[in-house]
Amino acid sequence: MTPALDRRREVGAARGPSAAPEPSIGWPGRALLIALLAGGTFIAVAWAFDPLGLLFWASYASVAALLIVRRPRNVIGWLLLAIAFGFTGTTSRPGIDLAAVEQGVGSIGDELWMWIGSWAGAATFICFFALMLLFPSGRLPAGGWRWSSMALIAIGSLLVVVSAVAPTITYSPDGGATEIVAPNPVAVLPGLPIWSVVPSADVTIASILVLLPIGVVTLSMRYRRSTGALRLQLRWLVAAVAFMVGAVVTGLTILAIVGEDAWFAWVPAIVAYPTVPAAIGIAVLRYRLYEIDRLISRTIGWALVSGSLVAVFAGGVLALQAVLAGFTQGQTFAVAASTLVAFALFQPIRRRVQHAVDRRFNRARYDAERTTTEFSGRLRGEVDTASLTTALTDTVHAAVTPTSIGLWLREP
Repeated sequence: MTPALDRRREVGAARGPSAAPEPSIGWPGRALLIALLAGGTFIAVAWAFDPLGLLFWASYASVAALLIVRRPRNVIGWLLLAIAFGFTGTTSRPGIDLAAVEQGVGSIGDELWMWIGSWAGAATFICFFALMLLFPSGRLPAGGWRWSSMALIAIGSLLVVVSAVAPTITYSPDGGATEIVAPNPVAVLPGLPIWSVVPSADVTIASILVLLPIGVVTLSMRYRRSTGALRLQLRWLVAAVAFMVGAVVTGLTILAIVGEDAWFAWVPAIVAYPTVPAAIGIAVLRYRLYEIDRLISRTIGWALVSGSLVAVFAGGVLALQAVLAGFTQGQTFAVAASTLVAFALFQPIRRRVQHAVDRRFNRARYDAERTTTEFSGRLRGEVDTASLTTALTDTVHAAVTPTSIGLWLREP
């Protein structure tokens, strides 16, 4: 049976012909969702306007709203919405009277924002951990990992609650460079002696961060053991996370080479971060689920081609500048010549690189093209009808493996 037919059967079996239709959240649910989206957008724009924070809020909140409307029983959509609010809550708000808040006499808005910012980051990490465990079905994994996962989520959530009601809160107004410790406006029984043994905010966030590698390992193990449509769903998330990590590493590398003035170093990361919710939405809704191999192949191919051309251009400029150092227009000529060389090598490099990448990451397309090319070569020199019929049927069997095949030839 062909991969295409296998894929259709897997999708049909996953959905089920007699499966009950997904329930609607109803008008009360839609009204609540609209209110949450409107409130989050107002906070992201009016209270804590930050272009990157607004981008993260928009990407996660839009996918979350789509999943909540289309798959209300799946908790993934609600987790994405909570992560979107977490991004907004961790954004530094300008204009806060830090001295007044530190003394406990700040305004209600300032104290409320600092209180939210003191635990929003930890809550976001817990949501990411739960997302890795629950993706894509919204249910915890079966077996021995189920109770362990529930215990880890419960412990992490308890740490967030404790930090939210502790006698003091820790707030970073500049993204982590400095920290301010202020009285907690919503502290619960701050005079109890038990608060002296409660871990500090740094220990709490460090304990929660330990959960993220556990989630990554669990996700990797599930991916290696999965098959069919589930494997493709996990591949979407793994590919998006790998793209995000690669973009961050690229940005750090550019900063290390060029310096802190390289503002463009974080452009790949800005592009990569919204791909995570987009990949989650595609995987959960199963929209173009089987395009992941082609997408990975094209992304890797264009990245390798771009890197090769940049290396050719930089190497050509340096080499020609060294040779033409005594000429007045040596630098201009080196740049122009290197540009022409890179332009001339674009198509040959792209064909070779894409062919090699397709063989590794897009086998379906590579095998189909190879089968079609081989049949075209045989057809070009064939004149006997019987041999042509045999070659055609053999090619069809090799490509799609049908249960039966028929060939009709038109009478001359």
